[in-house]
Amino acid sequence: MVVEKAQDKLTPEGLKQVKLQLKRPLAANSRLQSFYQARSNEKVSIYYDYKSLEAAVFIPSKYFKEQEAFYKHAQYLMPDKDINYQPSLRSGIVYEYEKYNEKPYYWQTDGALSSGPFSFVYDANSGLDDYFNDFHLEFFDKKYIYSAGYLYSQHDNMLAPSGNIWGVSAVTSTRMMNPRFYRAYQTPFSLYLDNTYEVTISLRGKKLFSEVLPMGENIIDTSNFPPGRYSLDIEKKDLISGTVTKDTEMYYGARGQYNSFYSGFEVYAGYEAQHFGVASSERKPYVRVTNGYNFWDGEVDVSYIHGQDINFLGADYNFLTVETLDYGVSAYFSQYFDWYFGGDMTYRDGPYQYRAFVRNGYQDNDYQEGRQRSAGGSISYAEKPWTFYLNGTFQDIDDYTLSTSVAKAHQWYGYPVNFNLSNSYNGKEITALFSVRVALKRDAFSSGLSLSQNDRGVTQASLNADYVKPNYYVRQRYTQTTDKQSNDSYYADVGYQSSYGEVEANAYFAKENDQFESTSKGYAVKTNMLLTPSSISFSKDRFTQGFLVSLPYIDDGKDHIFTVDNKEYPHGENVFLRKSEFSEASVLVGLLTPEYSLKYNTDTHFFFPNNFFTIHPELSKSCFISFTVNLPSEGFYTIVGREDEVFGISGEVTTFQLNEGEKILIKDLTDESICDTGVAATCNSNHDELGQLRCKTITKPSGESIVPVPEQPKSEVQEQKTSDDTILGLDKKEVETVKHVIEQQAKAPETIKMYLVYALLHHRHT
Repeated sequence: MVVEKAQDKLTPEGLKQVKLQLKRPLAANSRLQSFYQARSNEKVSIYYDYKSLEAAVFIPSKYFKEQEAFYKHAQYLMPDKDINYQPSLRSGIVYEYEKYNEKPYYWQTDGALSSGPFSFVYDANSGLDDYFNDFHLEFFDKKYIYSAGYLYSQHDNMLAPSGNIWGVSAVTSTRMMNPRFYRAYQTPFSLYLDNTYEVTISLRGKKLFSEVLPMGENIIDTSNFPPGRYSLDIEKKDLISGTVTKDTEMYYGARGQYNSFYSGFEVYAGYEAQHFGVASSERKPYVRVTNGYNFWDGEVDVSYIHGQDINFLGADYNFLTVETLDYGVSAYFSQYFDWYFGGDMTYRDGPYQYRAFVRNGYQDNDYQEGRQRSAGGSISYAEKPWTFYLNGTFQDIDDYTLSTSVAKAHQWYGYPVNFNLSNSYNGKEITALFSVRVALKRDAFSSGLSLSQNDRGVTQASLNADYVKPNYYVRQRYTQTTDKQSNDSYYADVGYQSSYGEVEANAYFAKENDQFESTSKGYAVKTNMLLTPSSISFSKDRFTQGFLVSLPYIDDGKDHIFTVDNKEYPHGENVFLRKSEFSEASVLVGLLTPEYSLKYNTDTHFFFPNNFFTIHPELSKSCFISFTVNLPSEGFYTIVGREDEVFGISGEVTTFQLNEGEKILIKDLTDESICDTGVAATCNSNHDELGQLRCKTITKPSGESIVPVPEQPKSEVQEQKTSDDTILGLDKKEVETVKHVIEQQAKAPETIKMYLVYALLHHRHT
């Protein structure tokens, strides 16, 4: 159908490209959030909506004989008009204090100062000697994102610098290849513990995860981990002795990043920088030029890299299907013909998932540590009541880790019981662990009892009790062990969270000489701030881009409720609505209070990353006004500004909701004339009855204004004929039709009301 409609308008090359794209599988596009991310101004593109089972083809104008757009949105990339962005500052703030830590104070912050297509981006924390992870200026053009400053590489390439570069970059805009919508999954991260530890996982000083974890196998939630390949810093703190063990582990996450139909171009140039203040001591230049191509149902990114005075040439290939298989490979060689390669694969088959990786390159992209070889894989099975997990990593013949975990869930007198058998093997020792856990939950209270025994005969019992409400929580854990070298311990944390942020306090106690003594205590404060010229807002959730709606407070002693995009909020609240970057969006604000009506200063807006638009709804006192009117001519009428409500029977009581001071201007929908009654709503009560109104003047569409002729009294015969035989000049059959339509429109939604009215007008004219 598309080819038939387009073939007369397209050039031969355009027709060839349309046929080629229609032969391609549509599965890769089904993950797109909206068609704004699904087209290119250079290539024929297809957007497939897997929910509605509809496909749309977008054809650039260069493929048309007359340089026209085949579809309405085919050319749309960004609005040509100026966009009313408000300058804004957003910042996430985390502050922690721990008394018995070597470095008791910790903070991290990230955010952006933005206005229109410009954003100044920053990311810093106290875990780095030089504090900063990122510090650069961005500019969003129609085709590229330009950056300049201290740029942090996300390690999308195995030979990217281990730190940052001081330099510049130009990357094809994400609205054309949008990697965010092509992350097929976040790779789970498994961590085996031989005791109960406070575990902190960081990337370049920024905490990604921090929690007290029990002995055995723990699967870490990686939803907040950034994409790419990088080394994670793992700290395990013993709750009793305070001893901290540090380790690093390579993380391979978020393959399937690119849209295989729209490959991107990017260039980075600058000096490698291990620290914010200066480039690396040797001031080594770094250059990376990458371009992507469609290849073999996927994308291949070909790159030239110059780093550490070595030249590299190679490619990264990624294949992606929606649910089953995802794999990628990388291969590079240097000017000295040294080879570096890596690859990873994920395959899903029902409850099974298989993962594998191999790498022969620089560990964590750090040239100074030299080439590192590693490989690994995992097998997982999850289908109630069984779960199984096997994970292995190999650095060398004697440097390997292999861990397994098997669990089965049961019900015991209505309470869930989980049995778990875990084993860990490495080049030095074998550790086995068997555990059983009973859990119960009732309303806000939950508790559990765990019993564990390792292969050395050490038994550990752990009892936890948690009380969690929407605004506060109390969590505590008591641990007792048969190991004479270990002491019993008690851990507790208390937190309060609201829509503005979160405050948490925690403490650890160890048993010494038959009494518990504090070994650690601290607190943390977390919030996110958004500042615009007209408002400031705090939230426990991170701000990205979207609408900030400042709902007015109505000081009349009542609890008023607003609706924002069909969700209810109390008056006086600041409501943030996240919207997707590089897309158009609008917001609907309403008020569930008849005493007031609402208007707000919003429109459809196109959002760049980190852009915000603030809405301050304006309130007007309103009331219901009832009146009758002798209509100057037959037809259908409304009040100007209230065109969704129509009346048309002369002398019948009509009711409208009007704002205080709003003039009653009656509009004839037949000839568009305006009747000025000279009356305005006063809203002395919730419902005012104005009686009979008359036209003071009538203004016709031409602008002519006339004073209506005073109404002449009708004879009894005329009155009888009007009431019995006709309404506005209609015969008896039409009278019944009009009455039926008016009755139905009173019950119908607004869009249907208008349809009925215009259908009836069309009937009368014809």
